[in-house]
Amino acid sequence: MDDHLAVVCGRRRERFPRASVYNPLRDIEWNTPVGLADSCGGDAMMRIRPVVDVHGYNPDLIAGEEPDLCLRLRGYRIRRVDAEMTLHGANMMRFTQW
Repeated sequence: MDDHLAVVCGRRRERFPRASVYNPLRDIEWNTPVGLADSCGGDAMMRIRPVVDVHGYNPDLIAGEEPDLCLRLRGYRIRRVDAEMTLHGANMMRFTQW
């Protein structure tokens, strides 16, 4: 067991990539490299002790909570595995949403 591994995440996929010209861009953006990572998305498994030690998510943030948490988890490792983990419907239909 790797005691320094705090977060494991997989591949997030866009549920409806053909619904708009923006949804497939989201799918591409979510295809991050497999291996050690700097951060994860919200669909991740985390060890409780490291998350508690850094006081969890910042409740004052309305976006970017995961990158912030992962930054505070420095000293621990984050690993992106080669497995599909979640489906997400971005529902981006207009440029202003991008």
